[in-house]
Amino acid sequence: MCSVTEEVVYVTEEKVRENRLRRAAARQGLMLRKSRRRDPKARDYDRYWLVVPEINSVVAGGRYGWSLDVVNSYLDVKGRTPVEAMRSAAWTRQLLAEYLRNQARWRAEKADEYPDDDRNARSAAALTALATHVEALPESDESLLSLTAMHEMQGGHIDVYSPSEMGNHVISRFGFDRVRFGRGDSTPDFDDFLSYLASVEAEEVASDA
Repeated sequence: MCSVTEEVVYVTEEKVRENRLRRAAARQGLMLRKSRRRDPKARDYDRYWLVVPEINSVVAGGRYGWSLDVVNSYLDVKGRTPVEAMRSAAWTRQLLAEYLRNQARWRAEKADEYPDDDRNARSAAALTALATHVEALPESDESLLSLTAMHEMQGGHIDVYSPSEMGNHVISRFGFDRVRFGRGDSTPDFDDFLSYLASVEAEEVASDA
């Protein structure tokens, strides 16, 4: 059981860390916003979001906010030198695209196995198109930067993209279910999906932090 002194030291260290990350966020034109929840059982208790202050728009943190560990990782990726940031995001982009193509091949195999169910073929085509979209993303894309940070926070392998269990589930269902991430003409919305995937991975990391 922690003593009062140990608890005070921990709180002080966390406050110092929070202030450091506030300054780091400000250098990148962002504001660190802390949850106002007072109930320790609330999912967003002691969580944070990164906001563009001029328009009060949340750019990172997902639905329930991030821990300081996740915030630190995200700002680290965004705050690297242009060359370092481009290399990191570009590598994640390549790994993610390859992962999506592997998922597409798996769906195509299922389509051959179950020819009467057109959902597998539809998903294979959607995943292939999503991989092509990912390959064309700029290194500055917000979802790509978030996925890069989350991949590193999860201790991702150097040579393979490794999503969380929930992230893997979300990817595997892309294009299989018509309702989610579809525009009026049922065409998948790639950017909306990637934004959602980034928030899912962030929440998975935050829940483990």
